[in-house]
Amino acid sequence: MIVKKNKKGHPRFETLPGIQAQVDWKENMKLHDKNGNEYEFNVFNYKLGYSRYCYRSSKTQQDVFECLINSFKATGGVPHI
Repeated sequence: MIVKKNKKGHPRFETLPGIQAQVDWKENMKLHDKNGNEYEFNVFNYKLGYSRYCYRSSKTQQDVFECLINSFKATGGVPHI
């Protein structure tokens, strides 16, 4: 029996340049290599809405403000929203 999945998804929300950015901060992510070694890290991601340009970094929580400042510098300023 073949089950047909609904492929509608969430519609993209488009904005003009310089209007919107999204910041994600994930702490204590864990990955394991093929030998079973565990690696724990934090990830900072800043993405512009219009161009989908991303600025990513792996930092400690206290460095998150530096990541934001560097993101704003890399993209030419602070979005309006």
